[in-house]
Amino acid sequence: GVQTCALPIFASHHLHKSARLATCGMSRPSVSCIASASVNLMKNLMGAAIFSLPQALGRSSVLPGLITMFGVCVVQASSFVLIAVLCQQYGAQTYRGICSAAFGQKSGRIVDFLISTNSFFICVAYQILVADFLQKAVHGLFGWDSVSRSALIWGSMLTMTLPLSHVRNLSPLQYTSVMGLAIIVLVYLYIVSDCLENLDIARLNLGNNLMRIDMGIFSTLFLCTETFQAHYNAPKFFRELGF
Repeated sequence: GVQTCALPIFASHHLHKSARLATCGMSRPSVSCIASASVNLMKNLMGAAIFSLPQALGRSSVLPGLITMFGVCVVQASSFVLIAVLCQQYGAQTYRGICSAAFGQKSGRIVDFLISTNSFFICVAYQILVADFLQKAVHGLFGWDSVSRSALIWGSMLTMTLPLSHVRNLSPLQYTSVMGLAIIVLVYLYIVSDCLENLDIARLNLGNNLMRIDMGIFSTLFLCTETFQAHYNAPKFFRELGF
């Protein structure tokens, strides 16, 4: 009896899903598209913020820091999977689509406002960092001291930030993602080799900072949260992976 009742529900679900895919124009991506999305996702998960993890452990200590790091990993991973489940369940490709399907069309405006506000301040922060790095780079490479900071900000915004903000398909970024991953691996190998060359000092530092509970744990929590965050383009990654 349970199986007989479940069959119409199961068939209805798949018919609804097929109609939804046809309506949205979604199709199963190629292997190369899935590989590109996987590389981009890996780069998002292993971004430059991963270099702040040693500092995160230094703010608290090794054991409490590792426990905090593991807890943040679980929360971030579970929320990332939850976004994917919601995308699949509602056939959504954006955060607005998920929220509108779950709570109504008007709720999508709230999500758009929150994303716009968050993205604005993130772009401002990145522009400040990029301008700082470019100013030091032109001085170190070319010896230019009189380069206008405003020119650097406008130049980087028009040539990098603005075009990237309008990218609908993240696959072309696979090449820069591979380059970024290679740089991260090289830096990691350098750090490990430096630790092995100074193993006595490393053991001493480990013994002095093995277990300590203080307010630094909150700094560790913040740094780990920022490091293991790849949620901004989660619906795009999920779509490009072919689900």
